[in-house]
Amino acid sequence: RLDGEFDWHAHDHDELFLCLDGTLDVEFRDRTETLGPGELLLIGKGEDHRPVASRGEVRLLMLDPAGSPNTGDHDTATVAVDA
Repeated sequence: RLDGEFDWHAHDHDELFLCLDGTLDVEFRDRTETLGPGELLLIGKGEDHRPVASRGEVRLLMLDPAGSPNTGDHDTATVAVDA
């Protein structure tokens, strides 16, 4: 779940977002991609991006390799919280 803005970051692997509910904007340095329910976005390795849920909470599925930090950096990674 995401509500509001996440940090700008990049990964050393590809990342997949699947929007389950709500509207998700994924900002890139040169564009913004908007996802609605059922839509996918593949973010390429090293691509700087920031997920933004500015229209209310978004439920999404993110696919990353096991153990990878959500910010691409173990020092700045946030910890998931059960709601």
